[in-house]
Amino acid sequence: MKYTRFASIVVLFLVVASVAWGATGYDIKEMNSSIVISPEGVYQVDEHIAMDFHVPLHGFYRVLPVEYLFEDSQREDVKVRVTKVKASDTFTVMRDGSYITIRVGDANRTVVGSHRYDISYNYDIGADPHEEYDEFYYNIVGEDWEVPIGKFTFSITFPFPISSDRVSLTRGFWGSTTAQGLKWQLSGDGTVLTGESTRLEPGEAITVRVEMPDGYFTARKDWQAVYRIVFLVLSLVLVALAWYFWHAYGRDKDLIVVPRFEAPDGMSPLDVGYIIDESLDPRDVTSMIFYWA
Repeated sequence: MKYTRFASIVVLFLVVASVAWGATGYDIKEMNSSIVISPEGVYQVDEHIAMDFHVPLHGFYRVLPVEYLFEDSQREDVKVRVTKVKASDTFTVMRDGSYITIRVGDANRTVVGSHRYDISYNYDIGADPHEEYDEFYYNIVGEDWEVPIGKFTFSITFPFPISSDRVSLTRGFWGSTTAQGLKWQLSGDGTVLTGESTRLEPGEAITVRVEMPDGYFTARKDWQAVYRIVFLVLSLVLVALAWYFWHAYGRDKDLIVVPRFEAPDGMSPLDVGYIIDESLDPRDVTSMIFYWA
């Protein structure tokens, strides 16, 4: 009886622990994101993540969106370039549709307990889609985290001063417009935005939007135009290759007519003459004289 009760307690503990820890087997104690924005509008992101692994795991996945597709035909879809990816551990970068996934960890080694990871990358959204103003719009915490984040802090350094009344932060699940649980402040020179957030549940995001005067960013590259040009060039190359292979190997050869002076086996000249024009001409009848000769 005692063993049965003890086993039940163990099972109950495991069930509660699995619910608390989630299917991922780890949670994030603390996360810091440090972003430096270049004058061209490229986000240089450094993330420092302190994790607790409750079961032996090889690492974790960091998911980043690289395509923003809009249903509004007036807004052009945004394609992002993620470059210069680095990590404090072995990592692999994979593309999956509108996202890239940074798989951090060693396939030949597992970790348990507290572990710290550092990830850095450049995030380039290309040309500013707004003609009236420039904009910094970024999810410093995306909605793709499947585990809670105990504490989050951030620092965003701008190349030129910004106005505090043009800064907007939101926190929560998809569609949230509140900033509850967020604290932020702008430095005296207006170039560094810092802040922190209380515990974030899985799926919660933090979005920062800053509006600047038009021309704030200089020489911002229009990656959408680059992609269009590349697509056009590739299309023309494929058409040229298709025409070349058709011209060299796919065309039907010219038909060569070989004259025959005798009717095919089993047929007479009269038969052939009738088949050709479906009528019996005097010359068809005359040809039989030579056929019978």
